Amino acid sequence: MYSFDNAVYGFETAKEILGVGSNTLSKLIDLNLISVFPDGANQRNQQYSGWDIGYLSSARNRPLMVEKGQKALVCSMGVEKQAARPSLYFDATWGRRNDVLDEVRRNVSTDTWAQIVEGTLRVTGHWRVSQEDTDFLVANKSIVVASCAGFILDGGHVEGWVPNVFSKSGGRCFLVKPFDHHDSYRYAHNYLPSRQGPMNKVWSSEALLEEASQLL
Repeated sequence: MYSFDNAVYGFETAKEILGVGSNTLSKLIDLNLISVFPDGANQRNQQYSGWDIGYLSSARNRPLMVEKGQKALVCSMGVEKQAARPSLYFDATWGRRNDVLDEVRRNVSTDTWAQIVEGTLRVTGHWRVSQEDTDFLVANKSIVVASCAGFILDGGHVEGWVPNVFSKSGGRCFLVKPFDHHDSYRYAHNYLPSRQGPMNKVWSSEALLEEASQLL
C-alpha cells in the first residue's frame, strides 16, 4: 500500500504505481501532470509528488466508456512550449491565438460568441474528423476528451462545430459545453491506452468496451 498525501516517490516507484513504462511516465512529467521536487537531479533520480501520482493512479483504474450507441472523440495532447498543462481548447490561450479566435468570432453567431467569452462554451483546437462522425457527435451531444499519455482528465459535450475555420490539414474546431462535476467524474477521470497513429480518433461504445475488457 502506498500513501499519497504527503509522500514523494522516485521514478521507478511512480512507474510501478501507475503501471506505465518509462516513456509514458516521462511524458506525464513533461506534460506537467506530476509535480517534481526541485532538487536539481536528472529526471530518473528526482522525487515526484505522491498526491499527483495518487490522482493519476485512481484514473488509471477507470477505463473510459460511454453509453451503448454513443461515440467519443479522443484527442491526444502534446507538450506545451510554455511549460503549462496542455489544453483541449483555443480559448484557454487568450492573447496567444488571436488569429484563430478572430476567425471563430466571424463564423459564429453573436450569442454563441458571448457564451465563448463567458466560458459556458469552449472552442477546441483543430481536429481532423470526418463529416459523418462530426454530424453524429453534434446530433448526439457526444463527448470529446483530452488524453494525456492515455489519462483522460478534461472534456465536455460537443454542441457544434465552427464552419469555414479549418487547419491546413483539414482539421475543424468544435464548440464544447464543459463537463459539470458529475460528468467530470464519469468521463474525465479515466484511462484509455494511447496508441500509435492519428492524434485524434472517434471511438464507438463497442470499441471502448473492448478496450476496457482488456484493461481490466
